[in-house]
Amino acid sequence: MLSDGEKLSLDRLAFCMHITRSGILANIVAEFVAAAENSKQNHEAQKRLLTYLSACRAAGKQRGAFAAKFVGSTSKE
Repeated sequence: MLSDGEKLSLDRLAFCMHITRSGILANIVAEFVAAAENSKQNHEAQKRLLTYLSACRAAGKQRGAFAAKFVGSTSKE
C-alpha cells in the first residue's frame, strides 16, 4: 500500500512519463522480479531497471515543476 504522499509523488512522475500510475509500477515490478531471479538474464533486467530509473529521473527533472502544479499541491505533505 502507498501513503497519500507516495501516491501523489507517483502520480506526478506518471504525468512526467506520460503513463499511468499502474503502468509505472508494472514496469518497475516486472524488471525488479526479472533482476531478482537467479538466471543469466538477471543482469540485463537490472540494467533495464536502472535505465528506467534514469528515464524517470530525467522526466521528473524536465517536467516536475509543471507536474506539481497540474497534479496537485504539496500543502498536505
